[in-house]
Amino acid sequence: MGSFLSSLRISHKIWGGFAVLLLILFVVALSAIRSFQSTESHLRQVIELDQPTIFTAMNLRHDLEQASTSLGYYLLSKEASHRRNYISGLSRLNRDAQQLLHSPLVEERPDLANQVKAILSQLHSFAAYKDRMLKLAVDQAANMPAAAYAADNVNPLARQLQQDVDEMLNYGDGRPSARQVALLQHVYNLRYALVNVINEVRTYLAFRNKDQVSNINIYVDQMRSILKKLRTHESTMSFEQSAAYDDFKQSYPRYKKSLKQLEAIQGGEKWR
Repeated sequence: MGSFLSSLRISHKIWGGFAVLLLILFVVALSAIRSFQSTESHLRQVIELDQPTIFTAMNLRHDLEQASTSLGYYLLSKEASHRRNYISGLSRLNRDAQQLLHSPLVEERPDLANQVKAILSQLHSFAAYKDRMLKLAVDQAANMPAAAYAADNVNPLARQLQQDVDEMLNYGDGRPSARQVALLQHVYNLRYALVNVINEVRTYLAFRNKDQVSNINIYVDQMRSILKKLRTHESTMSFEQSAAYDDFKQSYPRYKKSLKQLEAIQGGEKWR
């Protein structure tokens, strides 16, 4: 090999060196071209597939945050602008969710498609509460379960008890006798205790203060004690008073039970 190289002319050696150099440059250039093609393919993947999907996912997150925030503001302020922002946010949320599901990258990747479908299922559950949340914002009874329970259960019984007390206070014409005066005094005390229960219930519904619960229990116990005292005056009662007294005794346990249920609702975690 050495004798072969030494036998070559200098010009041949120079051209041979150039040939080797060109070969090296060709290999380097070929490697660079292959690397550039790989980079171009990866860049096209990012620009055409990854980047749009990422942007859509970011928009979806922004839509969810805006809809949730607008809903919170609307529930607190009842302002129409927040209501509009909440509804429009839900519309954009649905639009971007569908766009994400049908993006090329997600359609090419079954694993991503399953994740996106799971997210969309949760988003649909969130959007399904729209009508209920809008109703809760303006319907005080629906927004406060205890108030709704009181309107349907506690208040009708309270009105019935008030009617019974009013009937028991009706002693007829003329001046009441000494025995009737003693009877009426107990009935007045009964009415006083009942009125205080009603007032404390209203305050408790407004402020959820445990002091009202204690006061309610005190006046309810007073009513029970007064009912016992009235037993000794049944012979003094007229027919109408006796009927009202019997009705009050029958309604009292249900009223007491309804007050306990009201306390459980208003004092629980789902009070509104």
